[in-house]
Amino acid sequence: MAKQTGISHTTLWRLKKGKALGMSLDTLEKMCRVLECQPGDILTLANNKKNGRPNLKTESNKKR
Repeated sequence: MAKQTGISHTTLWRLKKGKALGMSLDTLEKMCRVLECQPGDILTLANNKKNGRPNLKTESNKKR
């Protein structure tokens, strides 16, 4: 995925492990183009227990 998108291995690892603090729309677009999907196919809204505000979780880390 890193080679196909130009997204760094570190960024992809952080997204996979749920360690990313955020994701740019550019990164999301690149991932969706390579995976041939829509943003809603890989993101879900989850509650943030620290401040009660929702945050986005990727499909790969929402089962944690």
